[in-house]
Amino acid sequence: MSVQTDGTVVHGLKLEAVLQSDECISLDHLARVLLDIRVDSSDIVDSLLSAYQRAFLDIVFWGDPKSRDKFNVILADKIDPVMDANQYTCRPEFENEIKQILADTYGSYFLDDGELLIMGARGIILVGERIKRHHKLLVSYLALEARDLFTQAFFRRTIALHGSLNQIRIEIQAYDTNPNSMAEIRKAHSKAEKELITLQELFGYHSR
Repeated sequence: MSVQTDGTVVHGLKLEAVLQSDECISLDHLARVLLDIRVDSSDIVDSLLSAYQRAFLDIVFWGDPKSRDKFNVILADKIDPVMDANQYTCRPEFENEIKQILADTYGSYFLDDGELLIMGARGIILVGERIKRHHKLLVSYLALEARDLFTQAFFRRTIALHGSLNQIRIEIQAYDTNPNSMAEIRKAHSKAEKELITLQELFGYHSR
């Protein structure tokens, strides 16, 4: 695990076999392993966080930060079957399997030395015998994609908060029709105010 000064956290592992199959790991099995890794890596990071940092994650990820989306970089020496690069994302039988680990695919390309790159919304697959030479570039790209995922989650949370504030305004305007609702309105207003303050603080950190 690597924790960088800008807040980027990278977890890495070498997967040699799944279910006693050490020659070729299927995408079905890899997808299941990645689900476990997503939760386990969250547990590891959680043990390093302060209560203040956990509060940020709880608000952005609706109280379930362990299940938050993460960006996967899959490195492999070879892939089977070997075919034209565009076939991996154009043929449904291959694309559907790849989507299990990358989500929606953007494209697939052959790079120098016959290296294969498959890009998706939640990760990339890079195949080749000399791909380790791209380590620094991959980490930088991973950091940018992770920030993008967090920014998307933050934006969705602000939209939801905006909806809550609109609902509170409507209930205040209709107070005369239900005078007993004031206690619930105050409770909702207090909750929204705390969330707004936390999101404003988080935005200050994230925009640095």
